[in-house]
Amino acid sequence: MTKNEKILLYYIMKIIDYCPFEDEWEDNLEKECVGFRQEGCGDCILRNIDKLED
Repeated sequence: MTKNEKILLYYIMKIIDYCPFEDEWEDNLEKECVGFRQEGCGDCILRNIDKLED
């Protein structure tokens, strides 16, 4: 994980109170979501970061 990725994940995990994919990605959350701020959450965000571009 790069320094910039760590900074982004820190911001998301500490500042935002919910999963950034929660509203638009409902079908896949049940299959892939480990729970916001749980182990593996940051990896999921990085895998799907392109979905935040809108």
